[in-house]
Amino acid sequence: QVDRWGYHYHPRYGSPKVENMKLVPKKVIVSKNGKSVFLEMDLEKERVYKFNFQKIQTHENESLVNHFAWYTLNRLKISG
Repeated sequence: QVDRWGYHYHPRYGSPKVENMKLVPKKVIVSKNGKSVFLEMDLEKERVYKFNFQKIQTHENESLVNHFAWYTLNRLKISG
C-alpha cells in the first residue's frame, strides 16, 4: 500500500495533510534474487509518499524489521 499527500507551503510553520490519497502501483517487479522490488507509479512533486510493507514477508515467512518507508519528492527533472 502506498499513501500520498502534500502540505500547504506558507511562511507560518505547520500544515494539515492535503490531497491525501491511496495509490496502487501500475507494475510491481521482484528481482530474481528476491531482495529488490521495482514499483512503477506516477509521482508528483512536492508530495510525501508512505510505503506500507506490513504484509510482506521474507522467504522464511518472517516479517520485515521496518514496516514503513517515507519518501518526499521535492522536484522532478525530466530528461530528453
